[in-house]
Amino acid sequence: MPPPQLRYEETTVLREHTDSVLTVAFSGDGRYLATAGADRKVCIWRVEDGVLLHYIAMNEPVLSLAWLVRRHCTVLCGSQDGSVSIIDIQEEIVHVNGTWAHACPVERLAVQPSKVSRVASGAHHELFIWTIEKGTCTPRYLDVPPTHSLYSKDRGVVVTSLHWMKSDHTLVVTYMYHGIVIFDTRTWAALRALPLNSPIVDASVKPDGKQIVISNAASGFDVYNLISREPEGSMATEGGLRAVPVLFIHGGNAVVSGSTIGDVILWDVKTCRRHQVLHFDGRLIQTMLWPILADRY
Repeated sequence: MPPPQLRYEETTVLREHTDSVLTVAFSGDGRYLATAGADRKVCIWRVEDGVLLHYIAMNEPVLSLAWLVRRHCTVLCGSQDGSVSIIDIQEEIVHVNGTWAHACPVERLAVQPSKVSRVASGAHHELFIWTIEKGTCTPRYLDVPPTHSLYSKDRGVVVTSLHWMKSDHTLVVTYMYHGIVIFDTRTWAALRALPLNSPIVDASVKPDGKQIVISNAASGFDVYNLISREPEGSMATEGGLRAVPVLFIHGGNAVVSGSTIGDVILWDVKTCRRHQVLHFDGRLIQTMLWPILADRY
């Protein structure tokens, strides 16, 4: 659980965007932060002092970002028009290369945390695996719903989060109406599946791969064991349907969640109780991020 004396305070506000910030991503070495959103801007910030290093104007709103693991100067951008762009940053020079990838907006990107630069991209019902060096793509067309239940019957397939596991070939995928599925990306066989009776709008996997916390649009946030597929806790919030982010932090000992009223809430995973609430003037919290290098007390 978070230490009782742990309290968060605002230290820096980064101001450059003129519309909603929809996605943020730290570089693997923790030195840079990429931000992007509805204003079609991608901004690269130096984390140490909050200085804006680069500003890249894109053709479409950017919905997702992900840094390559082996190349700390390369960030991927998923756009509303279905394209994926690769931005290479070298000192004062920025190179941008884009390619059409999906027929739908690219809302999710996840880079494999290994020596092989493979990227998973999700766009509504489409789920692709890309090998960056080879420029190849292994598509997964979800013509058949990934899970079946009375709740998901006749509902569209929508990917809401992607998570690579420690195994090089295992990918956890959450769907808005079709639960959680763990795939072997070599064969696209479903290793495990967990149908749920509530809409999933976001999710985060614990660093050890044993638990997943989902943002349940109907009631709050739920923790499940990915091995046993059993529920292990719930963090209820007030209000109606909501689409807000959720994230494991502190090595999976705490969860941080967004809200529609400007609150960012820190939860104790073991007790499912609130540890701290940060207030941000009634604004919708659309994205959150925790640096991998800070994933320890």
